[in-house]
Formats: sequence, C-alpha cells, structure tokens
Amino acid sequence: MSALHGGSLSLLFGVMLELALVACSPKQSEGALPFAPAGPEAAPDPMLPGPFPVGVVTLDYHDESRPDPRTQQARLVRTEIWYPAVQSARLEPSWSYDLKQEANPPIDLGDRREELLAADIPPISSTAVREAEIDRANGPYPLVLFSPGAYSLRFQYLFYTEHLASHGFVVAVPDHAGNTLWDLLRDGQDAEAMGRSVEDRPKDLRLVLNQVEKALANRDSFLYGMVDLAHVAASGHSFGGYTAMAAGCLDTRLGWVISFAPLLRPLSAADCPIESYPLPVMMMGGTDDRTILWEDQACPYLSIAGVEKYLVEIDRAGHFTFCDLCRLGASGISFVNWPDIEQDGCSPTENIPYDEAQKVVVYYATAFANGKLRSSPSSAALLRDRDDGLFVSVDFIIGNDGFDGPDGGCEDAGD
Repeated sequence: MSALHGGSLSLLFGVMLELALVACSPKQSEGALPFAPAGPEAAPDPMLPGPFPVGVVTLDYHDESRPDPRTQQARLVRTEIWYPAVQSARLEPSWSYDLKQEANPPIDLGDRREELLAADIPPISSTAVREAEIDRANGPYPLVLFSPGAYSLRFQYLFYTEHLASHGFVVAVPDHAGNTLWDLLRDGQDAEAMGRSVEDRPKDLRLVLNQVEKALANRDSFLYGMVDLAHVAASGHSFGGYTAMAAGCLDTRLGWVISFAPLLRPLSAADCPIESYPLPVMMMGGTDDRTILWEDQACPYLSIAGVEKYLVEIDRAGHFTFCDLCRLGASGISFVNWPDIEQDGCSPTENIPYDEAQKVVVYYATAFANGKLRSSPSSAALLRDRDDGLFVSVDFIIGNDGFDGPDGGCEDAGD
C-alpha cells in the first residue's frame, strides 16, 4: 500500500512538474532574445535582421488645425507603426497589404474607384505581424519617424521600416494627405498640392510625434511607456528626405536625420537652409538618379557645416533603388501615371541590383541608428568605408573628407 502511495506521489509530482514547465515555457520564449540588440555592450550585424520579430498597427490621427482643402474636415494623417514584438510572434502569420482594402473610404478616389476595384492587383507581402504584442521586457525603444516620397504610401519601404523595428526601434510612417498614391490616381500630378505639401509634410511628422508622446502616458495604448523620447530621429526618401530634414529644423525633439535621395531645394523656403543645418545627418544617394540628380544631393551636402555628417554614394543606384518599387513594380496598377521606375533604379542591366543596394542602405542606416539612438559605440565604429563584397560600389564619406563632389567638384559648395 505504501509502495502504491509512493508511486502515485511520484506520478503526481511528475505530472505537476511537466505542467509547470509547459506553463512557464511560453513566457521564457517570449522574453529570451536570440541575441542582444545594439547597446553599450552589443553591436549586432546591421545588415542582418535584428533579434525582434516585428509587429505593426495602423492608426488614424487628425489635425483640426489643418482642414483638408477638399473636404474641409480635419486633416487625416493615417500612420503605420512598426515595433519590436515578443518572440512568440514568430509563430503568427505575417501581414499582407491589399491595395483595394487600403483604398476604402474615407480615401477619395473620385471616378477612379471602380477602375481600381476591377484591377488585378497582387497583395504586398511583409514580415510583420498585425497587432502583435509589443515586447515590453526590452523597452523603451528609440523612435524613427519616416516620411515616404511624393505620391507614395506609408508601406512602400518595408525593406527599411521592418528592418529597423527588428533591431529595436519603433518606426512611425504617415501617409501625407494630398501627396499619396491615391491623390496621384485621382488627380494626376498636381503642382498646387505639391506646393502645399512642402509645408504640410514636416507638420505631419510633428503631429505623429505629438501623438506618440501622448500615447506614452496612456495606459490603454500599446505604446504606453515604450518609446524613448530622448532618442528620436527623422528619416525619409526623396520628397520625404526633404520632409525629414525640414522636420529637424521644425521640432527640437528630433536629434538625428537619415535621408535617402533627398529633394533639398525647398529647405530654404522652409526656413531650414542647408548651410546651417542643425542636426547630425546621414545622406544616401545614387550616382544614376534621374529624378533628383546626384549633384543636387551631393553638392548641398558639401555645404553643411558645423555638425556631424555622413554621405553614402552608391554607384549606379537610381532614385527608386531606395524604396520597394523595384520589388513591387507598379503593383499591377497600369493605369497610374507612374514614373519610369525601371530607368531610374530598377534596371537589371543599367543599375546595381536593387536588393544588393538595399542591403548597403540598411547596413549604414542601422549602424548609424544603433550607434546614435541605441548608444552602441561598436555599432558606430562600423560607419567606415569598405571595399569588400557589396561595398565595392559604395563610397562612404565622413564629413567632407576626401570628397569634392561629383566628377571632381561643386561650385560654391563647402570649402
């Protein structure tokens, strides 16, 4: 009898132990990163994905102070936010963007809606998990505000936004009303709307930052306590590159800028002259850019004085090398007046392969962000010129050192 009793106790103990291990293992897996994110003692490879799976949400913000000129309603700033998720999110299905669903009201497509709905448009795949649980154990996280190019959408730079989030950043990207794909589809290229966007776009980034700041104190927000407002950067491509740099002059909460193929001419009109730019900046561009010529990027860079600055020159890269259009093509929307993307960054014969160039982009941008925003000196040490592998077509310039502009010089650009 005692032996049976002892055996029962052993069996009961074994069952309880197994249940305890099962109950504890999800929590352990959610908290255990595969490797350390960038920090004072760590510098993960910036070209590879970071240690976090990525979550994503879509939030609608409204600016009552800036009514939409078409509707006279508060300006809608629809914003995508990517963020570090718990490890168990790796087991969840990733999100795909359906342009037809994205174009649902309140998006105004005028008489083009039926044409869009009838089109054969493939989904845009991503690696992020919709509304995944944010990793609270390893926060708070630095914030990167990213601005898309003219007539783009907020999820047109997944190669970059998801990569940063995987390294431990919250990345917020707004659609700029009046200057999105939907506006291009409805109205074509509108010079008056483009002019308004020069002023509206930096204010959109400021609005998003204001909303994130409010969310930090809101216990009902998934961002509650999860953003480090002492480490905030702006980033962007093309017109978004202008937006990021102009926002750096508009909002003192921003500390750094990462700009791809930026449109720089409007900066003076935005009371943000390039010669006296106030923030540390990294600029990247391609020598074969046909939308914004390389000299119109590199020569203004030379004139920046008094701040830490870096320039990444990618030989044979074009304007659309720096976004997902080379991968997506025109997303099946043949009736949109798209620019000739194949001739400006996506040519398989004339341009550097876009996927190789984008690995260089995320390498330098992530090393910069990890070094500056995540306080990782070993990551910052990766900011150097390299001649191996994918870097043979890249010149990395610190300050103006050894660089006098495209083809030997720039008139009136720096010393």
